[in-house]
Amino acid sequence: MNPYFFCQQERPENPYTAVVFPFFGAGASKVIPWSKTFLDAGINLYPVQYAKRETRFQDEEDESIPALAKNLVDANQALFQRDGLILYARCYGLLPAYETLKYMKQTLRKEPALFVVSAGLVPEDENVFAGADPDTDGDALTTILLEHGFTDQAQLADPDFTGFYLPGLRADYRMMAKYHCDPDPFIPDCPLLVLYGSEEDTIYRQLLKKWERYSHTSVTQHEIAGPHLFETPDNIGEVVQLICDTLDQQYK
Repeated sequence: MNPYFFCQQERPENPYTAVVFPFFGAGASKVIPWSKTFLDAGINLYPVQYAKRETRFQDEEDESIPALAKNLVDANQALFQRDGLILYARCYGLLPAYETLKYMKQTLRKEPALFVVSAGLVPEDENVFAGADPDTDGDALTTILLEHGFTDQAQLADPDFTGFYLPGLRADYRMMAKYHCDPDPFIPDCPLLVLYGSEEDTIYRQLLKKWERYSHTSVTQHEIAGPHLFETPDNIGEVVQLICDTLDQQYK
């Protein structure tokens, strides 16, 4: 299944499989600490590996986010045709996850059992770089990343960070800058679970209400104690339980 998966964890008897789309600049290894909790709950774990990081450091990023979705599904059709599939999107990962769901519907005539959005707004609001110049680089790009809180001066002064993490941030920026939302968005048929941190401000919470129209089946929102990227080893069990409860309500 390479190059998109390298640290997947599964048990043959598990009825569900979660394909996880990491947040801006992150690699698949960020999800590895979740493995046992997901596996014990009956959910296999497949974190997506984007280009320009970890095992794909030398790979060029896909031409666009829709191209990433197409290439991911085409290279792993057996995985995306599984019953009990869950798409789990973290923050920016919402964009490739949403496009993957669209492409599954178009080509496989199939949707996941559940679409989970963690710390993500609807596509038109999540893309903070919409309309930006995808060719921006060097100091100009660094300034943009600083302004949006994706890095800080201490990290930029660290050669390990600039050598190992900055290429992934740069690649994800280019992908987002080229991404355009459809004015008539695709609305999935599958249920949607939206999770957000308790420390989000009032404006962010108001924007979350837009998710209410993004499923023809059901939309459930739930607050988790913590910041924007709220998943920790201490609360991932709560997150998994919410996923299991939502699946039980829909299918049992």
